[in-house]
Amino acid sequence: MEKISKTKTGIIIPRDYGISIKTNGKKTFLSPMKYILGQLMLENPKNIELRIKKMANERGINFKELNEEFKSAVLKKHSTANILQLSGEFIIKNTKKYNDTISSQVLSMSNKFPLYHNLQLSKTSNQHSRCSCSDNFWNEIKYSGDVMCSHLSALEIALWKDFHSNKSSKNNLSGFTKRQLFQNLVLPFEFHKDYKDAYLEKITNDALFNYFVEKDSHTNINKKLLDKEIIYSDNLKNRLKANDDSLSFQILRLKEKEFDTEKLTIKEKIYHDCVKALDIRIQNELVSREYKFEAYGLEFKGTQYETLSKRFRNKDQIYSLCLSKNSLPLIVRKNLGEKSSAFYSGDFMFVDNTIRTNPLERETDYMSVDDKTRRHALTKIIVPGFSSNSIVEIPNFLREMYNQTLNSFSISFNNQ
Repeated sequence: MEKISKTKTGIIIPRDYGISIKTNGKKTFLSPMKYILGQLMLENPKNIELRIKKMANERGINFKELNEEFKSAVLKKHSTANILQLSGEFIIKNTKKYNDTISSQVLSMSNKFPLYHNLQLSKTSNQHSRCSCSDNFWNEIKYSGDVMCSHLSALEIALWKDFHSNKSSKNNLSGFTKRQLFQNLVLPFEFHKDYKDAYLEKITNDALFNYFVEKDSHTNINKKLLDKEIIYSDNLKNRLKANDDSLSFQILRLKEKEFDTEKLTIKEKIYHDCVKALDIRIQNELVSREYKFEAYGLEFKGTQYETLSKRFRNKDQIYSLCLSKNSLPLIVRKNLGEKSSAFYSGDFMFVDNTIRTNPLERETDYMSVDDKTRRHALTKIIVPGFSSNSIVEIPNFLREMYNQTLNSFSISFNNQ
């Protein structure tokens, strides 16, 4: 079979959005939606149906119809509805402890082999948490650290529940006595306590509805969840407020967007080739100037111009390369300052409140809140190749497109 030619775009497709936390050199990625799914896995069928009934009542939907639709959506996504039909004691088995590491087997969310995944949960800096599921495998390749998947989250929640329950080791979820359990286990999110708070329960139910019924992504759901203070544990709140970057908000990448070359027009092919060439030039130039690739983040969050960016950092100066289908390539330069008081909102919030402005209309420096660090930042929009001391040359094809766009705003960007 003839190989199909692909045209790369430089645009990165997000896989997840969450919190990256560093402790004693160990990095861990925390996804709120994964903890919600972990909580769902441990609930019995009656509790799950009660959740669905509340979803139906809030939306004015017939319960029986939504119940069938929800179960059908779970079955379609995972090819099995085991997590809706089995109680928590059937989800986790063969749990053992070796010093500060716990190994266990947790029921797979899908019907693919194996039925149970092997897990290793560690709370020490020299041991890693692992799961044999494909989600954990691919996430860790992209992240280079521990990633809490739904199975690891379920195990961690189960251990917390067992420590705080009065059930014997024969009747609890893990089969451990209290002496065997982690004595200082703190969960990052509060979803396991949603039965105590109606608003938290609504947030949890809305996330499940959006994920299964509306088929929304982890990335989109987590962006909304992480704006809400109520979901954070006290420990995570304290880490977030600390004036360092040991906790940050981060995108896990999926893959680079590509097109079948033969389906593109000549102009589309030239455009994408020019953008990809510019992408490589800018990255190489930044690296040559001792800026290190830091992570993938969000720029212009909460607006129609929201973009997944490639962040390069040298001390407290950030250059974010923004490639998007909604805009020509841009660079956002930030000089990071003190931590903002907007710990949870993380929206694209200019200090001067001009929140909906097209980034290309920003000729002068302005103050913003950096989404990744939640620090104040003196921010500048840079159009590649349009200043007298520009670090890169841009293809003429792109220059003409920039000129047309900038002329529509009566902006030159010559004095960057």
